[in-house]
Amino acid sequence: QMEPELDNFRAAMDWALVKRNDVALGRAMAAALRELWIRIGSRAEGIRWVNLALEADPDAKADPVTVRLWLGYVINNQGEGALAHEAAIRALAQAEELGDAKLLALAHVQLAFALDRRGRYPEAEAEYIKAVPLLRQTNNTKKLASCLSWWGILHWVRGEAEQAQKCFAEAIAIAKSFGDDQMTATIMGNVAELTFSQGDAKKAVAVGDEALEMRRQSKNPGTIANALANLAAYRLALGDVEGARANGREGILLGRDAQDSLQISWVMQHLAIIGAQQGQEDTAARLLGYVDELMRKSEWQREPTEQWSYEKLLASLHEHLDDSQIAKLRAEGTDWSEEQAIAAALTL
Repeated sequence: QMEPELDNFRAAMDWALVKRNDVALGRAMAAALRELWIRIGSRAEGIRWVNLALEADPDAKADPVTVRLWLGYVINNQGEGALAHEAAIRALAQAEELGDAKLLALAHVQLAFALDRRGRYPEAEAEYIKAVPLLRQTNNTKKLASCLSWWGILHWVRGEAEQAQKCFAEAIAIAKSFGDDQMTATIMGNVAELTFSQGDAKKAVAVGDEALEMRRQSKNPGTIANALANLAAYRLALGDVEGARANGREGILLGRDAQDSLQISWVMQHLAIIGAQQGQEDTAARLLGYVDELMRKSEWQREPTEQWSYEKLLASLHEHLDDSQIAKLRAEGTDWSEEQAIAAALTL
């Protein structure tokens, strides 16, 4: 457990990187700690340290530290956008140059993740196919569980339920074999998503609630916010408006604590359905415009639950507004700041 040493790590990297007393040491620390920030729900801090380390030696040649820093960029940016994709390509090229099988496996995983998040599914799957045997060969079982879980999500998004179930089942078995409750909870959350997409919202709530309780043990606001966002959608599908509202409001606040704009946006979209159905259709339409703009900038794709929510929201808006009114309000929402959007969503 490295969390108790966080302040010491920060002080050491500040001394090494910010004050430039030992750039090599600072880069090595930032590379080694690249996944810690996601685990504690401080993704923005992870991005800061990785960026500082990369900027400290922009002409660095291929070496294990530099590869891990590029991987850290992808991880802490959650594979978001063209820059994360470019970072993954750089990591892979350098890993290939080094001929390091362990780094090569990790680079294929992160490139798959970045492609997946941009909706480039055939290319992403090709990378997962390369990554899995390398992870098995190098005995990186923990990353193998994550990789199988992400690959399962890709199958789920493409409507390949049987393949998704196989990936999730193996991933959960691996996570349980080394006692990682948080990874188990994350994969269970993916199982809940698959279950919801198959039309069983009641079972999705049951699995999602179980995963949420496990995630709460981590005190990681980002992962808890993710679980709450999905549960808000499932409860809306069951007609449990108050339950969805409670999940959604908590999810927004925790997403803000985690500085996770994506999780916040999904909850906003779910809560906007409530607004559209309860006389606050103008606010709901503006929130949709805000979410649309964030999707455009980040290049993220709506997964099935978010697509269900999007279609449900549009249908609800059309019960009260015509196309031109919705378009005008959506355009207004594109100019909102995150704080404006959060404040509006919390009124719904």
